[in-house]
Amino acid sequence: MTERANASIGKTTADIDRLEAFIAANDEAVFWTSYIGRGAPRFVLALDLPTPGPHMGQILIQTSDLAARDRLQAKLRGFAETEMIGTDIYVKTLELGPPVGRPVQYRVSAKSVPEARDAARGLAAILAAEPKLDSVAMDWNEPARMIRLVVNMDKARQLGITNEDISSALAAVFSG
Repeated sequence: MTERANASIGKTTADIDRLEAFIAANDEAVFWTSYIGRGAPRFVLALDLPTPGPHMGQILIQTSDLAARDRLQAKLRGFAETEMIGTDIYVKTLELGPPVGRPVQYRVSAKSVPEARDAARGLAAILAAEPKLDSVAMDWNEPARMIRLVVNMDKARQLGITNEDISSALAAVFSG
């Protein structure tokens, strides 16, 4: 699950909770575990590691058999399309070798970020018109959240606060 790039961990947690409630209401799932802000631990050599961040989450689900897996995948896709609009929910089986991730992937480059975003949106529109493709998503569409900190260094020195203190406090707040 991928939220908008500037989403908070609280928003991600709330949406994972919604997905877990949906999963709990279905008999196909034997058990599941969720990871918020990062992907699942690497218990196999996966080739498509998600980039950690407050905007992403992952749920691993075990079903009793393949038929139950397929039924639950279809239900989850339907739930995501109707109930979680604006959140990229990509339901897939655990992939153990190439190709991994979405079956069709493109990298767009340009001279500037706005030009790259415009080119990516244009390509996404073309791909969305292809009936054999579904769930077209861009993984770098939203501007990232930025913090600009202005410190009154005279006041900080009076209080005995160093640049290192400020840096450590910010790292703890934003990285945990």
